[in-house]
Amino acid sequence: KLTYFLNQGGEMASVINRQLEESQTDFRKSMDSFLCQLNVNMEESPTEVDAFFSTDANAHFQDYSAFTKDLMARFALVQLAPLCEWILVKRQCEVLRLLCRDLVARKGEIDASSSERLKASIGTLLSEGVGCARVGVAELGPYQAFLWVLEEQGWDSLQGDKFSHEILTSMLFSSLTRVWTNPTSVLRKTSMVLEIPGELLFPTSEDTPLGRSKTILVNPTKTSDDLKTSTVLSLLADGFLAKKPLNAASAFCTIENLEARKVQAKLLVKCLMSERTRTHEADGQAWELLYLLKDTCKSLRGSVTDDQLHVLLGICERPFELKSLEELFLSTCRSSSNPVLVSMVESVLRPTLCSLQSAFSTKGSSAMTRHLALVDIYLGLLRFHLALPRSILDPGRKPMAKISLMTNQVASLESQIASELLSQCMATGNPSPASHLVEDVSRLKKKIRNQHHKVVARDTSVPFSEVHREFHEFAKSFLAVGDTKALAQKLNRGQDEQEAYNRVVNLRKTWQAFCVRSSQAFCDYEDVVNPLIADICLVARGFGALLGTMSECPKVNLTKHLVS
Repeated sequence: KLTYFLNQGGEMASVINRQLEESQTDFRKSMDSFLCQLNVNMEESPTEVDAFFSTDANAHFQDYSAFTKDLMARFALVQLAPLCEWILVKRQCEVLRLLCRDLVARKGEIDASSSERLKASIGTLLSEGVGCARVGVAELGPYQAFLWVLEEQGWDSLQGDKFSHEILTSMLFSSLTRVWTNPTSVLRKTSMVLEIPGELLFPTSEDTPLGRSKTILVNPTKTSDDLKTSTVLSLLADGFLAKKPLNAASAFCTIENLEARKVQAKLLVKCLMSERTRTHEADGQAWELLYLLKDTCKSLRGSVTDDQLHVLLGICERPFELKSLEELFLSTCRSSSNPVLVSMVESVLRPTLCSLQSAFSTKGSSAMTRHLALVDIYLGLLRFHLALPRSILDPGRKPMAKISLMTNQVASLESQIASELLSQCMATGNPSPASHLVEDVSRLKKKIRNQHHKVVARDTSVPFSEVHREFHEFAKSFLAVGDTKALAQKLNRGQDEQEAYNRVVNLRKTWQAFCVRSSQAFCDYEDVVNPLIADICLVARGFGALLGTMSECPKVNLTKHLVS
């Protein structure tokens, strides 16, 4: 089901354009037929042309009217796409953080009420997401797969770490990469003019849209429901409840766009009546970050002993005791065989634990936002540098080397078995191979089959050494541990705010450009590149939150025009 859903994503996403093209083609055929018939009638009986116009022409003009109404109705829906996307992003975060909390706080055990709440949230997310013009249908695939398993097999079937890890990794990547296209800023200025989509595709454009527009004044620190309600009511009041438009030449609701505005009004009312989301609550983000910390500890398997890994995971499941268990956590990490982790214990890991503990202890206060922003930055730094490829050898092809080595061992053991069989047959006439050799061959063949499942097929001409070089150079130049940490501390303490602000703005643009380029240039290495991009986005989200908490930020025009 998931494969079918993902394969159909591209087709479903382009259904609007295809339907418009079909409507336009049908209309052109109809008009061509009408003109051809008109020419024939004028040649045969010019006196009957008026009668022809009064019958067939009226039907064709009705077709044209239906086509234009359909076109404008679709544009009306696309115009509200940022609002729908903003609501959808909040629902995604709600589902994601509910799941993270269940997997961490309850150790994967969930009661019936929580399961039903997850089902309801995911169901609403999917029903609204399919109709959102700015969200790809394939992006909803992990949520649909999770819902299918939850409904058909129950929560017990989700206990496997592999399934939950894969699902949550996809959800987290989708959520974090939206840090570059935050629809909240788009809601600051909404055009009342029904225009062809286009300007929103160029987020750097600062051109004022044609016609009358109404600026929606909102406070970014308010709750999500306040922002949603303010946007919806502003559109409804200005468009449908206003007695006299400010500019009669570009009225919001006219005879021509009446049907389109009705469609738009229905969607606005539906957005206003949708369930209240809880995603603005910072405690949900705290559980999300705690899950990421636990996932980071799981990635240390092999560099720490099983007992040490069990200790680290156990501490992650006790967030309100992090302060008392901090030294045990750090000392365990110091004993790791991973030199990158050891080098970041004091500089990154200690402030991560301190900020996370502060976030849980200051629950509900304004300081919690700052603590969570710092955890975003520190944890993103830690995960990024731990996930950097250590070798120019493609990890997706590493299993092939093991397969080659074990295949040679199997060939050698089979030769020994054949030699012993031949020797025993000549000596006693009763060949009987050594049981330990047969068991070794069986064990190696099983390992070979397992390694074949780990091989990642690549269809690319870009060598993995390019990925290795690009990300290591980026880490040294734009995401160095010392410089990034110092910049975060400057913002948090309010030191050199103007300089720090400018530096963060420039860095975020650089990070965004690098993420976009890497996702395109190294798309065949997504199993390596996507986690690194998600970690960069996590750092960027933290800096964005710190900028939002500054008391007096430099005045920068961050509004985007909603004309799509």
